[in-house]
Amino acid sequence: MSGSSQIAERFRAVDAFLDAHRSFWQPRPFHGDPLPWVDQAPDLAHWLRGKSQDWVDANEDRAALEPDCPPTLLGMHQQAQALCALPLLQGAEQPLDLRLTRGIPGRKLGQIQAFAQVAIPRLTTEVLADWCAGKAHLSRSLAKLSGAQVHSYERQAALCEKAESLASAQGVKLQAHLVDVRSQPPELPSNATLLGLHACGELSDIALSQAHEAGLPALMLAPCCHHKRQSRHYTPRSSLGNQSLLGGLDESTLRLSTARVVIATRRMKRIRANKMLYRVAYRSLVPGTFKSGPESWFTHSFAAFCERISAREGHTLPPFDSEALLEKASAEVLLARALGMVRAPFRRPIELWLNLDRALFLEENGWSIEIGRFCAESVSPRDILIAATR
Repeated sequence: MSGSSQIAERFRAVDAFLDAHRSFWQPRPFHGDPLPWVDQAPDLAHWLRGKSQDWVDANEDRAALEPDCPPTLLGMHQQAQALCALPLLQGAEQPLDLRLTRGIPGRKLGQIQAFAQVAIPRLTTEVLADWCAGKAHLSRSLAKLSGAQVHSYERQAALCEKAESLASAQGVKLQAHLVDVRSQPPELPSNATLLGLHACGELSDIALSQAHEAGLPALMLAPCCHHKRQSRHYTPRSSLGNQSLLGGLDESTLRLSTARVVIATRRMKRIRANKMLYRVAYRSLVPGTFKSGPESWFTHSFAAFCERISAREGHTLPPFDSEALLEKASAEVLLARALGMVRAPFRRPIELWLNLDRALFLEENGWSIEIGRFCAESVSPRDILIAATR
C-alpha cells in the first residue's frame, strides 16, 4: 500500500471504525464497571455467557467464525478484516548460510528469513544500521547476503561483544555501538538503511525520529510490543493522527493491540491463566488494585503468590481457603473472558492505526512508503513492516 491518499484514507477509515465501536473494545473485563455494550447487544451477551471453559479456551480469538455467532460480533469481525487487509510484501527467497544461523532461536530465524526476503530486493545502501540489535543476527544475515557493512546499536555490552565476535568469524564488517537509544540518541551513518525487527514500543518511534533527523535514505521497521513505553501512552506522530477521533492511545488500548498469542508454550499459557485467576482471587481477600508481580510468581501456588504480594504491598490477609477462593475466581474469570471476546476484532485495527500513524509521519516529511506484511502470522503476529525511502 503506497501513496499518501491510500494511507491517509485507510487511517481515517480505521479511526472511524474504532471510534464508532468504543463501547465494545474500550471497557476492560475484570475492572468492575458494567460493560456498556451488554445493553446494546443483549443477544450477544446471552450467547457468550453460556459458553464453557473449553469453548472459551478454543475460541477466544475466533468466536466470530462460529456458525451460530450473533450478527453484531460477526459484522464487527468482517468489517475489521476488510479494513485491515494488507498485502504480503513481494520479495525473493534468500537462503541463509547454515553456519550463519547457528545459535539463532527457531522463531527468530524464521522472522529473519522472512524479513530478508523482503529487505534484500529493497536495499539501496551499502551500510546497515541495526536498531536495538542484540547479537545483530538480522543485520549480519543481510550483510552476508548483500555485502553491506553493519553498524549495530545495543545497550548490553555482552551482546555487542558477541555481535562483533560472530561477525568477525563470518567475514562480516560490523561495528557494534554500546548505547541506550532511549537516553542517548546515537550518531547514525548518513548513508545507512535503518533496520528494526521488533523494536519494542517507543524504541520503534525513536527509530523513526532518528532516521528522519539523521537524513537517512531508507528504513525498514517492524514494530512490536506497542505498550512498552515509559509514558504508557501513545501520542500520534502525524498531523492527521493528531486530528483523529481517538486522539492518543492509553496503555490498556496499546496492550489490546498485541494481546493475541499465536504461538505460546505450555508454560506461557499456564502463566497467562494464573495471572487472571490469582489476581481475581487475591482481590476477594484485599479489595482494590495492586501492582502485578514478575511472571515467576504465577508459576507457584496461589498461597505462595499471596505471601509474596501481601509482603510487598504491606497487606494483612485474613485466613483463607485457597481451593474455595480459586473455584469462585475461576467462575468470574470465565465470565469476564467470555464477555471480553468482543474485543478480539479490534486488536488488529488498533495495531494498524498505530503503524499507519507512523507511516503518515514519514510520508508527511517527504518519505515514500510501503506498508504491508513481511511474514505469515504463524511466523510472527507482529508482521507489519514499514519500508520507507527518501
